[in-house]
Amino acid sequence: MKRIIIISLVTLVTLCSVAWTDLGEELIQAAGDDNLAEVVRLIEAGADLDFQDYFGSTALMRAALYGHTEMVEFLIDAGANVNIQAEFGGTALINAASQKYANINLSVEQRKKYAEILKKHMKEQQSYLNENISIPQLSKELNIPHYYLSMTINIEFNTNYYGYINSLRIKHAEELLRDPKENNESILMIAYRAGFQSKTTFNRVFKTIHHKTPKEYRDKFKMNN
Repeated sequence: MKRIIIISLVTLVTLCSVAWTDLGEELIQAAGDDNLAEVVRLIEAGADLDFQDYFGSTALMRAALYGHTEMVEFLIDAGANVNIQAEFGGTALINAASQKYANINLSVEQRKKYAEILKKHMKEQQSYLNENISIPQLSKELNIPHYYLSMTINIEFNTNYYGYINSLRIKHAEELLRDPKENNESILMIAYRAGFQSKTTFNRVFKTIHHKTPKEYRDKFKMNN
């Protein structure tokens, strides 16, 4: 019996490892193809921004290698590590993009002002409920340059763009899960209404924050009330 359990656990770990590897490789491919929509989908599905393939490439390196400037800037905004050794041909573009962010002249006072604007906008407009909201789109809504917005989120909220957006989505989902009127709503529909594109991503992000699944969270709330 113990042997069966051990084998099952090993199999599960292996399958998870394969899944994460596949997402990472798909992310690298999408970045090389300059496919922003696919890159966003894979990041939200849990792809590791700094995953390295057999040759040591990351999504950021691949985008830089093919000269996809906007993709490079997007990946840096999303939190990709610019310090991993780049492929031949990609270093200059990564350095140029990261240097641009390093030289941003944004005062603490202005940054905090942007943070308040962002919080007010999210409270009133709930842009995070849009499953396709991106940092360039949000920056247009706020009329704040995206590199200023990225820096503000990184410093004032101590997370990257997707971490910030997903935290707001989870808070919205918590309200739905605790609402007795929503008891018959499926977890999948809760995920969609909170702005997630899939139940898998919703479960992963929710469990990372609460250490329990959305269903377990809802069931425990019902028991205590």
